[in-house]
Amino acid sequence: MQGTEPGAHVIVGFDGSAPSRAALDWAVSRARLRECAVVVAYVVNDEWGAEAAELLGAEEAVATQLLDTVAARERVAAPELNLSTTVVLGRPATALALLARPQDLIVVGTHKTGYLRGRVLGSLSVAIASAAACNVMVVPESRFSTRSGVVVGVGTVGWRSAVVAGALEAQRLSQELRLIHAVGGHNDAGESGRLAAGRALLAAAAHVAASVASKLEIQSRVSQRGIADTLLDASRLASILILGDSRDSRDSRDSLHPSFVGSVAHDVLLNINSPVLIVRHETPNALG
Repeated sequence: MQGTEPGAHVIVGFDGSAPSRAALDWAVSRARLRECAVVVAYVVNDEWGAEAAELLGAEEAVATQLLDTVAARERVAAPELNLSTTVVLGRPATALALLARPQDLIVVGTHKTGYLRGRVLGSLSVAIASAAACNVMVVPESRFSTRSGVVVGVGTVGWRSAVVAGALEAQRLSQELRLIHAVGGHNDAGESGRLAAGRALLAAAAHVAASVASKLEIQSRVSQRGIADTLLDASRLASILILGDSRDSRDSRDSLHPSFVGSVAHDVLLNINSPVLIVRHETPNALG
């Protein structure tokens, strides 16, 4: 499966909600294409500790029954699918992150489907993207059949990995690759220099994309607006938005001491309007 290395897994956070079902559908469809193993994980939040031991036991039983039902359904629909389930205790973001190795892919759903800036205090998808050492796919609860185009944000330290993943995905979908760079809404004497630097960066990104998938239709655009707003607008009707890792590389390799997700990815995930992939590693297998 593109998105993982040989022997890697796609780990899906699942709790029976509509967004988690959307995440599972996305993961299964890709796993069937690439013959990759899927692990469906239900996290029982144990933050109440021993005082709630009886309640935790009851929730574990419900979770096990739910996953058994889901697994049976998926195996009927796709007998060839290598699918397993697991129930784990812990805080959802940390527990999912600890299940994954760097070569794995975590897929989660989200209720967030539009601009909520200033009204959102937190997001599980942001927490998972912050904690995970592997690539993370966030799938909103929406229909994807009418979407088109692969959008890649070019500007963070991990832009090459994002461009490679975007080129491969655009090639797989036979869709246009759109490379976007935003200068951040500045309006001062240095603006012309930033625009020129942005155009040069996009030219380099287009070269990387063409080296991976030579027959792509590629569009590049520099925006003078804020970075997150530009990416959200560009991806509103896109099949997927791909962002590189903007965390410190030393932290991103250490799942026990992760740094927070970059500010751009943070804002995008809180206001998500399309599937978003956060790419951690420079590999042609960034996306399933």
